[in-house]
Amino acid sequence: MGKLVWIIVYFIRLILLIVGIFIFQESNIFKQRRTSVLFWLIFIGSNYVVFIPFIKGENPF
Repeated sequence: MGKLVWIIVYFIRLILLIVGIFIFQESNIFKQRRTSVLFWLIFIGSNYVVFIPFIKGENPF
């Protein structure tokens, strides 16, 4: 059950990111963040650190 909740939370975050791209297309801050390599590395790394242990079935705590 807990694994399913984390997968749902991950997809909600992904959907919010996609919606944000369409809503804030004209925002300069959003354009800089979207094209920043450092932002995407931190974003992917944080998702990996948070969600992969739950997907693998390990207890991260």
